Amino acid sequence: PESFPLNYEIEGSPLPCRFIKIVPLQAWGPSFNFSIWYIELAGDTRWEEVKHYIKLYNRYREKEAIRLCLKHFRQRSYTDAYEALSKNTNVQLEHPILTRLHTLLVLNGDFKACEELITQASNEGMFDQ
Repeated sequence: PESFPLNYEIEGSPLPCRFIKIVPLQAWGPSFNFSIWYIELAGDTRWEEVKHYIKLYNRYREKEAIRLCLKHFRQRSYTDAYEALSKNTNVQLEHPILTRLHTLLVLNGDFKACEELITQASNEGMFDQ
């Protein structure tokens, strides 16, 4: 039997779900049909725990929606909307160094300052993985 773990956490918290959908992508061979015999799911069904994780998940979704709006506003050069939403929600679109790089490169066109910023980020170990 084949078994594999699923990614079920968002920002360290379990993802609440009621249903899952299993979609087989490819059969072993062209003359074979799919056959799913057994599925086992483990989780927590205590409502107080689930309710807590639902709240965390909804907060995560809201934060991601705000990030997408910020990205859209910045790409379309709606700076007033971008700054207002960013200031009122305290949601960061990206790492502050990337925001600074965008400002220096896209808005100011200051290539020398961009090179210095990238050198500084490299010296701080941001590119080490």
